[in-house]
Amino acid sequence: MDILILISLISTFLFSLSAAISAIRKRFDLIGIFFISFLSGTGGGILRDILLGKYPITCVQDPKFALATILASFTTILFKIKKMKQFKAFIMFDSLGLGSATVLGVQKALNSDINPYMAILFGVISACFGSVVRDLLCNETPLLFKEELYATVSIIGSIFYIIMIFLGLDIILASLLSVGIIFILRMVSVKYKLVLPKIR
Repeated sequence: MDILILISLISTFLFSLSAAISAIRKRFDLIGIFFISFLSGTGGGILRDILLGKYPITCVQDPKFALATILASFTTILFKIKKMKQFKAFIMFDSLGLGSATVLGVQKALNSDINPYMAILFGVISACFGSVVRDLLCNETPLLFKEELYATVSIIGSIFYIIMIFLGLDIILASLLSVGIIFILRMVSVKYKLVLPKIR
């Protein structure tokens, strides 16, 4: 399997997990859980592919993405039965999804001959749009628009990934390191309530 397809499936699965947790917390029914999981898991990729002019859109062409969202939904329901701590699970899965989607967006942009500066933007779009869809459908203020370091850690991870690629690092190792950095920064920012300064 192509490494970008694998990263994309992992990202879809992780974002679908976080979306399913949000839907369960809002007491949505099964159809609502599956619907939000799919839109959140694939939303960033759909927007990215449209902006890059990549047709047919990956998640529409490949049924494995729909299966990934269904599997994520069922997995979350099982976690719910086992009374897993939902907030901690949400932050963990969302942070991992943020990292993998960021890397995927940057690499797909670079593969389309987009300059590195714009590739950073595509990394953020790929990582953040699905979460915006999830939060809006769950009637929450999107994390992207809160004080939390959400898009910020995606930008940092994008820059780090591009530097690693241009230094000749293997794409798999660069991806793992970048996802790890984004995950750690996100978890630390949540734990210690690190925020950007407000403009007054």
